[in-house]
Amino acid sequence: MNRQIAWLSVIPHILIIALLVFFYNKLALDDGNEGIYAGLTFFALAYLSKMLIAKEHRRGIKLTKQGKFEEAIPHFQRSADFFTRYAWIDKWRYLVLLSASKMCYREMAFCNIAFCLTQTGKGNEAKKMYEDILKEYPQNIIATTALRMVTSMQ
Repeated sequence: MNRQIAWLSVIPHILIIALLVFFYNKLALDDGNEGIYAGLTFFALAYLSKMLIAKEHRRGIKLTKQGKFEEAIPHFQRSADFFTRYAWIDKWRYLVLLSASKMCYREMAFCNIAFCLTQTGKGNEAKKMYEDILKEYPQNIIATTALRMVTSMQ
């Protein structure tokens, strides 16, 4: 699994942390740890939002790491369905999920499904999925690379 960062999304994250520092400073804690409190709050919010909102995605990732590729596919599909239904969450993921990912969750879900298909010996289905990903997300490097690999193996 590959992590690509959308560096522009880091700017709002820095602003959110700055607001949290300001908030903790206004609480008049005066212990000099406002930055630490702000950082911990930011990461707690990010973790919590991903646990609650992207739970199917995280379950799929966990199963994939355990090598349970067949079991992971339905979780990634539910994740894709969720982020299709609530596209605004995916679009604004850098604020809602505090995610700096370049790829949207829907795109990640499809890539992960295709990866799991390759791991379960379903190369033709994976190839079709990678082709579909590239129709919708033509700049997807993972799908481009994986499609080349799947095609060369056939």
